Amino acid sequence: MALTIPKAIRKLGIKEPYYGLILLSVNKYFDDTIKTACVKRNGINVELAINEKFWNSLSDEAELAVLEHEVLHLVNKHLTMQESFSNKDHFNIAADAEVNSYIENLPPDCIKAENYGLPPMCGTKFYYENIPEDKKNPPPPTLDQHDWGDFQGMSDAEKQLVENQIDHIARQTAESVQK
Repeated sequence: MALTIPKAIRKLGIKEPYYGLILLSVNKYFDDTIKTACVKRNGINVELAINEKFWNSLSDEAELAVLEHEVLHLVNKHLTMQESFSNKDHFNIAADAEVNSYIENLPPDCIKAENYGLPPMCGTKFYYENIPEDKKNPPPPTLDQHDWGDFQGMSDAEKQLVENQIDHIARQTAESVQK
């Protein structure tokens, strides 16, 4: 039986206190309109939406990996940096190759740098430039299918407010972890 989201976050907080505390600052809910899990914008805040059927299909370890995956998109500012890249789908692959480099126990078929013959932990820009674009064979729908459309088309001021809010959560969390 799957962990509840709060129990999974507590378990993640023991394993990775920084990630767990960040997730405590973010609204979380089940949303059957998405395929897996994603971070979304709500005004200047971010929230975590998870498909309940997807969540219930995961092992406890994979649930923690999914939570880590989404937190890493937040702290790496992938949500607001995507507009700097011309191919949004390819950017998503590159961003996932980066964050998945840091995570163990991911669900099967997740995008990994190693699958493209590239070293782990090299950054989104590196992966964007070095993972070949395969327009005929896009990656299969997995955890790594994002729709960050609610972050596209934001004004620079809105982007800055969202980034400031994420920075505030990250700073506050770092201070709490240090204590």
